[in-house]
Amino acid sequence: YLPLAHVFEFIIEFAVMTIGGKIGYSSGDTKEIINEVAVLKPELFVGVPRVLNKIYEAFQNAIQQVAQKSRIMKFVFNSALKRKLKIQEECERINLIDAGTKPRTPLYDKYVFNKFAEKLGGNIYFIMCGSAPLSPQVHKFLQATISLPISCGFSMSETTCSGSIPFYPDYSSMGTCGPIMNSVEMKLRSVPEMGYYVNENAGSEQQDKYDIIEDELILGLRKPNQKDQQIKKAQMQGSGKGEILFRGPAVFHGYYRDPWQSREAFDDGDMNDSIPQPDETEEQKFQREKRYKQNLGWFRTGDVGYMDSNGNLVIIDRVKDIFKLAQGEYVAPDVVEQLYGRCPYILHSFMYGESSWRYAIAIVVPNEASIMNKIMNETQQNDSQRKFSIGNKKQWIEEIRKEKNEQNRQEKQINTEIKEKSATNDEIEVTLSDLLPKHESEIKQFILYEMNEVAKSQGGLSSFQLAADILLLTDQMGSIQAQKIIDSSNRPKLLQAFPDECITPSLKLKRFMVAKMYQNDLHECYERVVARREGR
Repeated sequence: YLPLAHVFEFIIEFAVMTIGGKIGYSSGDTKEIINEVAVLKPELFVGVPRVLNKIYEAFQNAIQQVAQKSRIMKFVFNSALKRKLKIQEECERINLIDAGTKPRTPLYDKYVFNKFAEKLGGNIYFIMCGSAPLSPQVHKFLQATISLPISCGFSMSETTCSGSIPFYPDYSSMGTCGPIMNSVEMKLRSVPEMGYYVNENAGSEQQDKYDIIEDELILGLRKPNQKDQQIKKAQMQGSGKGEILFRGPAVFHGYYRDPWQSREAFDDGDMNDSIPQPDETEEQKFQREKRYKQNLGWFRTGDVGYMDSNGNLVIIDRVKDIFKLAQGEYVAPDVVEQLYGRCPYILHSFMYGESSWRYAIAIVVPNEASIMNKIMNETQQNDSQRKFSIGNKKQWIEEIRKEKNEQNRQEKQINTEIKEKSATNDEIEVTLSDLLPKHESEIKQFILYEMNEVAKSQGGLSSFQLAADILLLTDQMGSIQAQKIIDSSNRPKLLQAFPDECITPSLKLKRFMVAKMYQNDLHECYERVVARREGR
C-alpha cells in the first residue's frame, strides 16, 4: 500500500529480501486491507497510521454489530478490554515490562482477543508503524486486542529511515518513539518563537561520567549495574525541549537540484567559526575548530521533542506547517489534529488558520458508525452534565424513515409498473447524511464539543489552539464541486476520507492542496464564526 519509491517501503522490502522473506502487495484499496491481510497471513506487518486506523475502524464496526445482537457478548468484550488495558497501564507505571514479557490475560486472549488476531491471519508476531504519529487511542486498542506490541518509530526520508525505534518486544514505550538508532546522532535546538528552550549544560556532568563507564564496559573493566543506568537517566533528564536535529552517515547531503532548500534544511551553527581569527592562540584555534565540527551538518527535522528518563524520544510539536493567528499566537495543526484523532466521533481532521484570522477552524470527517450508535442508544448518565448531547435521539431516525417511506410510496404511484412490497419503517436504512439537512447544527455542535474536550483534557491545549467551528466533509464542498451544477433537492453526502488528490503516496495529507480545494468553504465558515462571536 506504500509506493515502492517511498524510502520506508524500500528499506523494509530490502530487509525482507535480505533474510529471504516473501512480500505481499495490496490492491491499493485500504477498505479491503483486512480481507487482504487475512488471505496473506503475514508474520511481519509494517504500516502507516492511515492503514492501522482502517483496521481499528473495521474492528470497532465488528464489535458494534456483535453488541447489537448480544448484550452478553458486549459485556464480555468490554470487561476483557478494560482488564487488559488496566494491566498494561499498571505494568507501564511500575516499569515491570521488559524484553520478552507482556501483560498476560490468558483466558481473555484465548477466547476473546484471539478472534482479532485471526482477522489479520493469525501469524503476525511483529507490527511496526511509521511515517506519522499513531493515535494513542488506536495504539492501546490494537495492542490490547491483537496482543502484540506495536513499535512506533520516528524517522524521515532525509535520514534514510534512521532515527529512533523502540526495542522489540516492548510494551512500555507507548507514547514514545524509542531510543536513538546507532546510525545517527541527535541533538535539540531551541525554538524561542514557540516557547521551547534547550538547556545546553544539562546532563554534562552525567555525560562525562557515563562516557567513562562506557569505555570501561567496552574494555571489560566493569560490569553494568543499576547505578550506571541511573547515571544514564540523569543525563537524559533536564535537557529541555526543542527541535530535533540529526547527523550521521544515514543523513542525506541535500535535495536534488535544489541548493536553496538544501541549505535551509541544515543547521551548521555559526559560520564564523570556520574562519581563522587574527592573533588567536592555539587553544582558541582548537576550540573554534572543535565548535565548528560539532555544529556542522545537523539536519533540521522540523519536529519538536525531548528525551524522557528512559532515553526514549518523545515528539510533542511541529515547527513546520505552523500558522500564526491575528493575536500573534502560533498553532501547530499536526499536534491539534493528532489530539482530535483520539476523539471517537471523528476519523480525520484538518486544522486551518490565517494570520489575519482571530480563530482557527477545522474540516472534519465524522465517524458515522460511532455517531449513529450514540444517536440510537439511550442517554448516558453523564450526558445530562454535558453542554451538547445527541444521545437517545431516535425521533430523528423515525422522521427520516417516514419521509423516505412516503417518498417511495409517491414514486410507486407515479410509476405504476413497479409492484414491490413496501418496506417497513424499521427496514429503511438511515445514514448520518440523511440527518444533515435538519440536524446538521446539533451534530456539528456535539462533534466540536467532544473533540475540543478531548484536546483540552488530554493535550492541555489553550482556547486559541482549538477549532472555533467545523465543517463536515461532504461531496458538495470544494472548488471542484462548486463548478458543478448541484441540484438543490440533492442532499449532501458525507465523505469517509479526503479526496485522493489531497493524499500523498505515503498516505499523508497535502495541507496546501486541502486549503486550496476548500478555500471558499473555509472562508465562509470563518465569516460565520466572526458574525456569531462578534455580533456582526
